[in-house]
Order: sequence, then structure tokens, then C-alpha cells
Amino acid sequence: MELRQLRYFLMAAEERNVSRAAARLFVTQPAVSRQLKELEEELGAALFERERNGVRLTEAGQTLLVHAREILRRSQKAADEVRAFSPSPRKRSLAIGYIASTPASYLTAVLIGFGKRNPAIDVELRELQPAAQIEELRKGALDVALIGEACAELPRDQFEIRTVRRLPVQAVLPAGHSLAKRKAIALAELAADDFVGLAPRLFPGRNDFLRDACRQAGFEPRIRANAGSLSAVLGLIAAGRGLTLLPADAAALPHPGAIFVKLSSPKLAAESVAAWRKDNESRELKLFVEAMCSAAGL
Repeated sequence: MELRQLRYFLMAAEERNVSRAAARLFVTQPAVSRQLKELEEELGAALFERERNGVRLTEAGQTLLVHAREILRRSQKAADEVRAFSPSPRKRSLAIGYIASTPASYLTAVLIGFGKRNPAIDVELRELQPAAQIEELRKGALDVALIGEACAELPRDQFEIRTVRRLPVQAVLPAGHSLAKRKAIALAELAADDFVGLAPRLFPGRNDFLRDACRQAGFEPRIRANAGSLSAVLGLIAAGRGLTLLPADAAALPHPGAIFVKLSSPKLAAESVAAWRKDNESRELKLFVEAMCSAAGL
């Protein structure tokens, strides 16, 4: 067995479709099919059952899946540990995705501390909406995604999820709203207002959080508009199209005409998570996640 064959097998098992696995691996579908066939021939057992819309693991395939993950994890760990002995260690890199509301002060502080402790690691930062980050994770183009709230599009059998920050949630009102000058309001006081949400295809799960919060306060929110970015949400609110709930750190974005107001009840908190693929066992990734948690006191 070759490590390449195990990587192809693992991707096909996760995607349950050879074509999608090939796309994530940036190789052709015949190349993946050929490697899987050679692996099955070498092991003398069928690993997949072919179905109309994809593939399904056989009992033998399920057994190999457990070992493949461990073999790939150990091979990456061995490579990382041996490279540490190199007199001229090669520059390592870490690709990080983040959303616009991530405060520059917080991320900068994390990166400064991380860089001082790990000078041999290059960091690439990419500002992407959550859905785009998830897609880049699947392709292997990102090592870690800082997407804000976790969502169903990050299945736990494929991704590791870790909370790196907990943030208070505030109401965001048009400047001319009758409650905008209050220091704090109860969410129930907004039951008669229209709300602005985030486009589900770009920000999966965000409107579910909004609905759940309003239900805690005893009402169902009327989401009259969905925006494609956090800046657009703030613009619609300033224009009087509605109001919303956002983590307090979103106030770091320019928001003329929109006012952030604390909630007296219910006390809401949004969890900001880091997500990465289960098959990514890089030491650089683990060091960065630990640095984020340490900075947040988690």
C-alpha cells in the first residue's frame, strides 16, 4: 500500500463519490479510480460498493478506514518530527481563513505571539465568508477556518471543531429606532420589528441562531431581507430595513447609522469556532489552535 492510495481512499470514503473526491484532490477521476482498484487488488477485498449516485464502504472498507486515518496521521507526525533535525529546516506554512468580523486587534495579537514562538512558520491569511471557507477546507486549500458559529455543513465525522472564543451577542438597531439610545434592552421588546438575516448559502446556520434566540424570547422573527456580507447587513439596518443580532465584535466594522445595544434578556453568547479536516495532523495547525484558545483564556 502507498500513502497516496490511502489518501485517495480516505477522500472517496468521506465524499462517498469518486468524482467529488478527485475534485478535492485536484486530480482526474480516472486516476482516483485506478488507485482504488489497485488497492483493492492488493488487499484482495472490495472496499466500496458502487451505487447509482456514488459509492458506499463495504465492511472491509470500514475496517481499512480506521487504519488509514491512523497511518496517515502517524506518517505526518513522523515527517514533522524528523524535519526538526534538519540543519536548514524548510519553511513551513499555515493557511488560515477568517470572516470580516474577526477583530484585527485580537487576530493580530494571536499572530504576533504565534510568530514569536514559531518563526519558521509562514502564515497566509484569507478573508472568506463561512461557506467559502468550508469549501476551501474540503479542497485542502485552507488548513484552518475561523468561521464564527459552527453549522451542519461541518459534519463531525469529517471535521474537527473547537471553540476558540465566546462572545456576547447584541442587538443592532437603526440609529433612529425608538430603543437605540437605551443602554440595554430585552429581546422581547423587538418582537414587532422586522429582522435582517445573512444569506444562508454564504453564511450557513446564521439565521438558525437568530431564530433560536428570538424563540427564547417568546416570538418568531420576521426576516425580511438577507444580506451577502456583514457590512451589507449593517448597511441595510442603517437604511431602516430592519434590525438583527450580532456578536459584539462585529462593532469593529464601520457601521454609521447602526447602533449596537446590549441585551438584558436573554443573555446570549455566540461561540466562535476553528474547524479543520480530520486528516490534517500538522503540528503547525495544532500550535495555532492552541495559541487562539490561550489568547481567549479557553
